[in-house]
Amino acid sequence: MALSKILPASQETIPVGKNLIINGAMQVAQRGTTFNNISQASYSLDRWKVFTGTISTVNITQQSADSTLPNSDYYLRAERSAGTNVWDVVQYLEGNALQPLRGNTAILSFKMRKGSGLTSDMSVTLRTTTTEGGSTAVDTTTSTITNATLTSSWQSFTVSLAVPAGSAAAGMYVAFSAGSQAGGANVYYEIAEVQLEVGNTATPFEHRSYGDELTRCQRYYAKTYNDGVAPATATSAGAVFHSLDATQSYAKATWDFPVTMRANPSIVVYNDNNGTSGQVSGDSNNYTGSAAYIGNNRAIAGVSGVSLGTSTYLRFHATMDAEL
Repeated sequence: MALSKILPASQETIPVGKNLIINGAMQVAQRGTTFNNISQASYSLDRWKVFTGTISTVNITQQSADSTLPNSDYYLRAERSAGTNVWDVVQYLEGNALQPLRGNTAILSFKMRKGSGLTSDMSVTLRTTTTEGGSTAVDTTTSTITNATLTSSWQSFTVSLAVPAGSAAAGMYVAFSAGSQAGGANVYYEIAEVQLEVGNTATPFEHRSYGDELTRCQRYYAKTYNDGVAPATATSAGAVFHSLDATQSYAKATWDFPVTMRANPSIVVYNDNNGTSGQVSGDSNNYTGSAAYIGNNRAIAGVSGVSLGTSTYLRFHATMDAEL
């Protein structure tokens, strides 16, 4: 007799891989968990890019969930502590994410709440674009969540967008935007369990394992540091290492990326001894170093034009960025 696996009804209605958002549970934080006064157009938690304008101070943090968010471990807080400008949290999707959406409705679901100091309305935009990582719209919808609607308690919201079968869109993005107001105490909004899927009705949030989500994130950003260690930390654990058996005027080391990346990444090397970017360590000294021969799955980095002593080493960390 053939065997079959019987799942609870609640699981039977949740298809695996339905969520087109990466890191919607805000659990992967390779760059770090706290970004105070984050720079304009910089990434924070994996896959989430932040736009601050030029006259506001915005802080992004990964927050630990409590019993009010029982099915998740983390959420993202976007806080304005000073300045008067909008502040946006955005995720760009590759064109291949559009394939199941063409000719269908895309529905975005998420949870949101606010701090007591937030007085502006929120807008949530779902837009297909003419280029990957671009902003020029092909199809777009924006939903306003009034400040009066938001509370200090988690609420669920949805936004939908009809994507034509013949859409010429090459990319897509999701944006959470707060209106312009002065920064101050408790001026923040928080988002959790962000999901984008095909259909007219939102289904329960797809919870992925940490390993699965990390692998998806590493297509866009990866590092040689141990998981949980922020770039620029002074540590030799996990560093790229190359041993030399004779005096050398140059030294290079090759390392493989954890996954094949979206494109050839931009690479920053870090001295493992002191965390300084653009440096490597070797022969008990520090040297200017850089990456070369960069592919989408490996690269080399090192130094040249210096003398490294006999029976010594070359050592460094690196970050690899192929974000949209």
